Amino acid sequence: MGGVLLIDVRNRTELEATGKLPWSYNLPLPEIYEAVQLDENEFMEKYGFPKPLPEDKNVVLTCRSGRRIRKAGKLLEPLGYCNIRLYFGSFLEWKARGGSIFHVPKSL
Repeated sequence: MGGVLLIDVRNRTELEATGKLPWSYNLPLPEIYEAVQLDENEFMEKYGFPKPLPEDKNVVLTCRSGRRIRKAGKLLEPLGYCNIRLYFGSFLEWKARGGSIFHVPKSL
């Protein structure tokens, strides 16, 4: 994969309420363990972005404040995802620094 794959591990309802970082994709923390065990086609169909591979070095996790990404990292490491980066400041830091926010439409 080229470029950075930014994955927000918050729940969709939280993204709908607060927005998300531009260019980020959503993979809720409660679904991570099962999601990365899907094949690439199933993953793409369910989440709408390419499944990160354990050897990828361009995957960055974000959440609201940095707590959930630590949990996500601990779930992924035993599955071979040892190169994942964590954005510890996450959404709150991005917003505080004046970063643009993408508003997520509410689900039907």
